[in-house]
Amino acid sequence: MRQRHGESPEAGVTETGVDGKAATDEALRRAHRALRVLSGCNQALVRAATEQELFERVCRVIVDDGHYRLAWIGLAQDDEAKSVIPMAYAGFERGYIESLNITWADEARGRGPTGTAIRTGQPSIARLIPTDPKFEPWRADAVERGYASSIALPLVEGSASLGALNVYAPEPDAFDDEEVKLLQEMAADVAYGIVALRTRASHEQVEQRLRLANTVVEHSPTVLIRWKDVEGWPVDFVSENIVQFGYSPEQLLSGEVSFDEMVHPDDRGRAKAEAKAFSREGRRHYRQEYRIVSPEGRVFWIEDRTTVEADEQGRPCYCDGILIDVTERRTLEERFRRSQKLEAIGRLAGGVAHDFNNILQAVFVHLDLALRNPSVDDKLRAHLEGVQQAAEKAAVLTRQLLAVGRRQSLARVNLDLNQLVENVLEMIRRIIGEDIALEFVPGPRVCRLNADPGQVEQVILNLCVNARDAMPQGGKITISSDVVVLGDEFCAIHPGVETGPYVLLAVTDTGCGMDAATRERVFEPFFTTKEEGKGTGLGLSTVYGIVTQHGGMVTVKSEVGRGTEFKIFLPSGERRSGPRGAGADSPPRS
Repeated sequence: MRQRHGESPEAGVTETGVDGKAATDEALRRAHRALRVLSGCNQALVRAATEQELFERVCRVIVDDGHYRLAWIGLAQDDEAKSVIPMAYAGFERGYIESLNITWADEARGRGPTGTAIRTGQPSIARLIPTDPKFEPWRADAVERGYASSIALPLVEGSASLGALNVYAPEPDAFDDEEVKLLQEMAADVAYGIVALRTRASHEQVEQRLRLANTVVEHSPTVLIRWKDVEGWPVDFVSENIVQFGYSPEQLLSGEVSFDEMVHPDDRGRAKAEAKAFSREGRRHYRQEYRIVSPEGRVFWIEDRTTVEADEQGRPCYCDGILIDVTERRTLEERFRRSQKLEAIGRLAGGVAHDFNNILQAVFVHLDLALRNPSVDDKLRAHLEGVQQAAEKAAVLTRQLLAVGRRQSLARVNLDLNQLVENVLEMIRRIIGEDIALEFVPGPRVCRLNADPGQVEQVILNLCVNARDAMPQGGKITISSDVVVLGDEFCAIHPGVETGPYVLLAVTDTGCGMDAATRERVFEPFFTTKEEGKGTGLGLSTVYGIVTQHGGMVTVKSEVGRGTEFKIFLPSGERRSGPRGAGADSPPRS
């Protein structure tokens, strides 16, 4: 033991021990500071009603709770100059923000921390501003205001960096690895908050579209029809445009096809019962919606507006009605409801996982510090390592839930989907077993996209495992790919999807299929048709979360006894987007 100057040997304190304790205390101080900021930002996410309010609250939390010298948020512009527009700041600023003139282009004023973070999608740290060459354009102003070190954290949505969150400290080298990790989590939360607020605005636009659809329906061509019998539906007159439902006027007037036969079997009883009830109650007008099935099997939702006509004695004698095709409106409403439901469930799952992940981060920090302590004996160390292993298992489940809530980290690269599928075919064959045939049908064109290959592989594996479970007696799985262009008509009935080129991945099986009720819930977290203990219910919801986070969409087509087809649409690598992160892609839901 080395005796310190001025101390007696009995003191028993070494320079190494003091230095180690000081380093541990400093690490704890920084970790606690970042955790305080992370917690405060979570509160800001809950309370903010607009993006601007969110930005201002976050900056204030960073300065007030974290005791950093300055915090500011800038958004990246997709203009010719690739400029960065400051949106909010807090702390000791004194005109500094106005003088920045930052770009995310690869030039002198774009190679500082902010531009680098936006361009690469990775945090950029200036550990000593007075000597850091990338800070040269702003060094004098920064030093004058007492900024010694800084970190720029990208705010990433999908493949595009929305901007950057900048934090400045008065001390040099203020950001260690653990603190950076926690601050990255905070930046991911801010990006998620931006996306959530924009999603809310997008939902309001969809609702406006629904209102517009209703107006269009009101003015669309309508079928005029008269029934002889108030309760029996024999047709006395029908307009020519009944052909839009696949029938001719002659078929109904001659009795070759009854109106009963046109109505969907599941709606027939209800529709007739409502008509009879109105008649018996003596009411003159009624309105209801039900489905009509064409001879080819096409299903139309119609709105039936009927007036009961009476004779001189006031007895009902016939009905005049108009039939309006409201299929598009009903489809939009159903997709919107389903989107909102999945968004709400996913947000709940992601929020719970996120909060739990914050707790786990604190657990890992303290475990790591404890395990580094040389005074911990072997018995206690074994217990701590057991806790660490349990926490790591919890982290695996948390990552699954973060995928469901679209809050996981993505590492995007430019890849060829066909090559990726080829690489995992052998693994899929081992998983599905010998009694299931596997075929890959690649599209005629190269299917390039900007995506996280590990997450895309997980999508493929999850779909194939789901298909395997639907074929206990064996069958066939077909994987296919193609490049498609989604137009306005398709996007109009799929809220949240933009027009343009997409890479299509389809996984089809010959299994037992699903009924309508199961299809409605198939992407819900924890929903499963498997026996207890044989499934978590997270496989398909994870697929939905991953695909949505990549800016894509997933559809399912299935009938009982006729197999299932999942189609994954992912934005093609040829699509033009805003500034992209080349590295780890922080997560943002429709």
